[in-house]
Parts: sequence; structure tokens; C-alpha cells
Amino acid sequence: MVNSATNLQEARLIGINWTVPSTAYRTFMRLYGIGGIDDDNSVTTHSIVKGNTNFITIGTVKYNDLVSKFPDVTFTYETIASEYAVTFMDDDGNALNTQIVEAGQGALEPVSNGLCSTPTKDSTVEYTYTFSGWDKDFSYIINNTTVIATFTQQDRYYTVNYNDVEGQVLESYRVKAHGSASFKGVVVEIIGRVWTGWSQMADDVISDMNISPTFITPMLPSTKKNLADYNNYAYSDDSSLTAAYT
Repeated sequence: MVNSATNLQEARLIGINWTVPSTAYRTFMRLYGIGGIDDDNSVTTHSIVKGNTNFITIGTVKYNDLVSKFPDVTFTYETIASEYAVTFMDDDGNALNTQIVEAGQGALEPVSNGLCSTPTKDSTVEYTYTFSGWDKDFSYIINNTTVIATFTQQDRYYTVNYNDVEGQVLESYRVKAHGSASFKGVVVEIIGRVWTGWSQMADDVISDMNISPTFITPMLPSTKKNLADYNNYAYSDDSSLTAAYT
């Protein structure tokens, strides 16, 4: 009844007299996690449960946990079960969740049951990773077990934008790591300036890139030469160039 009441927020159970399997431990943990109503109708932090509960089998750790959390319930058992630790770990060896499981029982999937957040793995320059599950089955435990998160690997892509001088995107490419992207359009001319290329090269892409055109502004000589002084020929200001031209 408790497990089927998905929206249950408060509980008051007086005079219970249950004989239950070890899986009823989860029911008690749910009751402990919701509020209750005491004798003067005040809301309490934990549900109010009073009476007797006999477990057909239960492990020592779970039994002691119940006794400490439900002082108004008399717990008994017929058999003490062997218990094992099931530890869920991420790809770096960090423990995410540990559950004590009785022999022959299974552990809860920790992510879907809110016992840990979804495991992650850091991206590299070349790849990203998505959590895909666990490396072994944990539905039937007969010894201490370590379960490690597994991931699927995907190629990593980056965005390369070729922009105009005002930052507006002219062309955009999605490029695989270490790939390249070249501009295929025509750069808009700017009166009085000469286009010289791009601010960076996209020939080994390992990050998102915003590439801008570069220009120079040609400078005229400060004085105008009188060609009559050069027999009506003009010469380069570069002394290494001696050829004359009209």
C-alpha cells in the first residue's frame, strides 16, 4: 500500500503487526523519508509508525538501521542474512553510491533511484563521453561488488565562424577535431583598405573559432616627387630597386 501511493507525503500507522520479507526495508525507508502526524495532529519530520514487525530474513546493518529510525516499532527476525557492499564508481574510481545488500538480493540502480547523480567523464580534445550504464550486473549479489560506470564515445566537433569586420558571420562550419575549414566566399571590400588575409588559420581545429578578416591601409608618401628631376621617370623608394618606370 505504501509503495503504490506515489504521492504520499505524510503517514501515521498505529498498531501494525507485520511479517515481511527483507525487501520491506525499502518500504520503511520511504516512510522515514516523508512526514507524519503525531497525537496532537502536528506535522512531524518523519512518519509515525507504531507496532510490531517480524522479518523473515534481514541483514544486521538494515536491522540496526530500522531499530534506530523507528523507536516505536518492535522489530524481530527469523534469520539474519549475510550482507555485502555494492559500490558504484565513476570512471575515475570515485565512489558514487554504496548499498548494503543481502546475499541473493540485488542492488538498486542508483541513478534512476536518486541515489547519485548521472556519472560524467571529462571530454578530451578529440572525444566527448555519454553515460551508458554499468560494467556488470548487480541484480544478484553474493559477495562484495564494485560496479563501474561505462560511457559511449563520440567524436568532438567545433564551430568555426568566418566573420566580417563587424563580427557578423559570413560562413560557419562544424568541424571534427583536428579538421580544417576554409573560407569559400568573397570578402567584402573596404574602400581605402587592402585585404591581407584572416586573423588565424583553421587548419588544425581544436576549439571553437571566430575568425576575422585583416586589412591594411596603404600610406602615400609625405611629399610628391617632381618627375622632371628624374628625366620624367619614377624610381622606387627601395634603394635596392634600380629599374625606372613611367
